[in-house]
Amino acid sequence: MVFWKGNFLLLHCMNLYGGMKMFKQIYDKKEKDCARTIIILIFIAFALAVYDISEILIDRSPNLQENIEIYISGKTGYNQVVEKIVPNLKWKNSFKRKALERRLENNLHTGYYHFEKGLSTNYMVAALKNGWQSPVRLTIAGTIRTKGELAGIISRKLMVDSIDVADCIGNIYEVLPDTYQVYWDQDAESLIEMLRNERDRFWKSEPDFIKGISRDSIAAQMGLSRKDVATIASIVNQESNHIPEFDKIAGVYVNRLKCGMPLQADPTVKFAVGDFTLTRILKEHLLIDSPYNTYKYPGLPPGPICIPSKKAIDAVLDYSKESYLYFCADPEFNGTHRFARTLSEHSRNAAAYRQALNKLEREKRLKKS
Repeated sequence: MVFWKGNFLLLHCMNLYGGMKMFKQIYDKKEKDCARTIIILIFIAFALAVYDISEILIDRSPNLQENIEIYISGKTGYNQVVEKIVPNLKWKNSFKRKALERRLENNLHTGYYHFEKGLSTNYMVAALKNGWQSPVRLTIAGTIRTKGELAGIISRKLMVDSIDVADCIGNIYEVLPDTYQVYWDQDAESLIEMLRNERDRFWKSEPDFIKGISRDSIAAQMGLSRKDVATIASIVNQESNHIPEFDKIAGVYVNRLKCGMPLQADPTVKFAVGDFTLTRILKEHLLIDSPYNTYKYPGLPPGPICIPSKKAIDAVLDYSKESYLYFCADPEFNGTHRFARTLSEHSRNAAAYRQALNKLEREKRLKKS
């Protein structure tokens, strides 16, 4: 009986030991499986983190390989923008992914965008979404003669319609020749208002030739309005390209106005005829009935015959005080003029020029024949 109990106890201990060993094995296996799972999860998390970090670094890194220009109007589609940008990128998917993430397709802003080589994906997407457009250089030259011509030049450079521009322009003298920084999608009203503000700033400022007094004040002392000065200046611009003699030409016309003499300015006759290619003003041209015909009607014409340059305006305000009443193109055809105080002196200058011009025309005919 004692023997049997002893064997039973031994057997029980052996079973208990076996059970504990089995439990330990199961526990160890679960522990290993858990550790393996944790390691796998850590690896996946690390891989995802590395992927996210790499995307962030790529999105922030220089991506654009060439300078590009993009014009976005109301008719420009999202795919057109993508097709313009993506071929020039080092990491092409970067832009597509970021644009999708930022919902660029539904948030494109009109405008002109100049993206320079080296820009990142982040910047380009943000610029297009937020409308960070680049300024456009709008150059207005002094050769523009009519409101329609000015409106046409502006509409060809910007998104605005020429009719809208023409409707906002009062007179061409309200605009000064210059190069302006504007936005491609700027509306006509704000554009013309900006140009007028620039004009006002010019007239209210003091010129280089005299300090402490504005151009407006100088004109008032001369008994002239801005429009009057601009009109004389426009004639000066059309008479010569030689800036050093602008003040003398301006002086001739101011002197004629003072003594009640007709301006007799050939450029105004060209304007009246509507043919700006004329090299000679003939008697038939002088008969045209137009307020711009300054041979027929005394005083200033109704307005400027072109957009006057700043230098021509200042030449009128600082006109030569010499008593010249006449001038004629130099027979040497050097782009300058000969000035005269008397009609007889002017007649000699004019005869010399006509003689030189006739000789030149004969030589041209001989070459053609």
